Amino acid sequence: MVLFTTPFVDPPNLAPNGQPWDSNLPSRVAAYNHLLRRIAKKFPRTVSVIDLNRLLDPGGHYTSTLDSIVVRTPDDEHLTPAGGELLRPEVLPQLVDMGRQHEARRTAELAR
Repeated sequence: MVLFTTPFVDPPNLAPNGQPWDSNLPSRVAAYNHLLRRIAKKFPRTVSVIDLNRLLDPGGHYTSTLDSIVVRTPDDEHLTPAGGELLRPEVLPQLVDMGRQHEARRTAELAR
C-alpha cells in the first residue's frame, strides 16, 4: 500500500468566522502526515509513503510555483497538469521500485 502525504493548501475559502477551515491549517496537515509516517513505520513491509508535502512544499510552507512552474490550480489546493508533469519523474520511479519490492517479497513467500 502506498500512502501520499498531503501538501499544504491555501484555499481562498474561509470558515464563517473568517478563519481558515481547521482541515486546511498547516498544523493539521503536519499532524495528518505524521500519522501516515507512523503507520508506514509500523507496517514497513506493506506500507510505504511518498512525501508529496516535501515535493510540493520544499520550504515547509505552501507554494504555488516550483522552478517557475505553476503547480497549483486557482483553488490553491489541486495540482495543475504542469505540476503533475513536474512530479512525475520523482513519483513514478518510487512507485515502480515499491512494486518491484512487493513482487520480490511475494515471490519469495510463495516459494516457501
